[in-house]
Amino acid sequence: MSTGPTGPTGLRGPTGSRGPTGERGPTGSTGFVGRTGPTGVRGPIGDRGPTGDTGRTGPTGTRGPTGERGPIGSTGFTGTNGPTGTRGPTGERGPTGSTGFTGITGPTGIRGPTGERGPIGSTGFTGLTGPSGPRGDMGERGSTGPTGATGPNGPTGLNIAGPTGPAGPIGPMGPASSAVDTYTACINSVVMISLRDTNTGSYYVGSGFFMEINGASNYAPNSYGYIVTAAHVILNADEGAPGNVWIHLQSPTNQSIQVDGVNAVVMGYDKLADVALLRINSASYGGLHLPVKDSRSQLQIGEYVNVVGYPQGDDSQSVSRGIVRDNKYQAAFSMESVFTDASIYGGNSGGPILTDSGHVVGILSWGYNGTEEMNGGVASYLFMPILRYFVDNYTGSIVSYPKGYLGITNYTFVDILYPMIYPGVKVEGVEVLARDSSISPAKFNLYDIITEVEGNRIGILNGMFPLFTEIHLRPPGTTISVKYRAWNGSSYNAETTKTVTLAAMNPAKDIILGTTRRTPKKLKQHFKDKRRR
Repeated sequence: MSTGPTGPTGLRGPTGSRGPTGERGPTGSTGFVGRTGPTGVRGPIGDRGPTGDTGRTGPTGTRGPTGERGPIGSTGFTGTNGPTGTRGPTGERGPTGSTGFTGITGPTGIRGPTGERGPIGSTGFTGLTGPSGPRGDMGERGSTGPTGATGPNGPTGLNIAGPTGPAGPIGPMGPASSAVDTYTACINSVVMISLRDTNTGSYYVGSGFFMEINGASNYAPNSYGYIVTAAHVILNADEGAPGNVWIHLQSPTNQSIQVDGVNAVVMGYDKLADVALLRINSASYGGLHLPVKDSRSQLQIGEYVNVVGYPQGDDSQSVSRGIVRDNKYQAAFSMESVFTDASIYGGNSGGPILTDSGHVVGILSWGYNGTEEMNGGVASYLFMPILRYFVDNYTGSIVSYPKGYLGITNYTFVDILYPMIYPGVKVEGVEVLARDSSISPAKFNLYDIITEVEGNRIGILNGMFPLFTEIHLRPPGTTISVKYRAWNGSSYNAETTKTVTLAAMNPAKDIILGTTRRTPKKLKQHFKDKRRR
């Protein structure tokens, strides 16, 4: 049926009447009539040619009838009807017009009777208030009416009562903020740690805290005080060994204890993960150990966290607050971290990152230069297995964690630029940038992209995991399945799988990573600490 209305649209074809403009074409043909003067061929008579020109002027007038042929051109409208056919699709819009029938639903306006439902909610009479007459019905609310009368007086009353009202709320105090609660509950568990570099003689300050190490067979909080910190807080600048380390407590008493192997010891440290464990050989600290939450399964992105420590070496155990930017962040070739915008400074290193419930989820370790709001702490998912190993294997000598090794000394995450340059590559995996020549044959070549380890996708996106943790927590000799894309010299091959056996860590490569590390603040130096390089 929509085809029918299309016909009328065809009537718009008269627009084709512009064809008369085409009549100008016949005017051109007029010249041709001049040519018909073959008489001109009569050369001698050609002198009369000028006269012939005059003749040409005459025919121009008679050609007016030729203009009548213009109507013939109008028959050409048949040709223009072709375009009209295209307007047929416009006719299809006719159905759209049928949607105009929705306008017919205007009769739905008859639903005015539905308005009769107004009586159902007499309160709706407020809407009926528009017509003055209906207000009579409102009068039927006589009983309610008196209340209305009181209403007018209300404005005046409000003006008087308003000022009086605020006076009441002044008494009650709002609840303490979560930062206040967290600080109050945890401050006695946070300690200051000072270091004298035994090679250079320089002094540094950092932070630490008592923490539960549940799951370790030899954990004995009723006999010892276990203090967690960052490895770079206790090591000499050359990272060869711990320096002259002191622990400064304010609970249960204000005291300073030297880590001398008698009163306190270093149980173990992992430079690559930036984790260290100290132990005070006293039973006085059992109630100070802070609980721990798993940073992956019990911490959410966007959750509030608190950082407690000793910023600048000048503000004893202060607190700063922020949100979790990422609960398993990895800045290129570095450890898995809880990433936060809580402000930190030199001296915060080694302090706890705490949830509002007072649980430890990170050890403050590093931050980006140029900002105090992009900082990371070693994630509890990574450091808890390491600390348990220290506790269960300490026999009087400093313990080293037996971490796996791929022979890769630097890599970068595949970001959003890779798909723009290399066809088929996705935003996932890490690209190998440097290798350890002592591992031969190499397990991967330069520029290969590692995309998966033991079924866990590697990368920076949510749902992906840091390569660091996947390798670090597996001991040497472990055989793993790895998916990767090999670099062929100009592009990347399709993803494939191979089996790899982890090597033992090369001690020369077991270092405190310097790309984003904060050093402890030097005593009496009023400046923000720089990244160790």
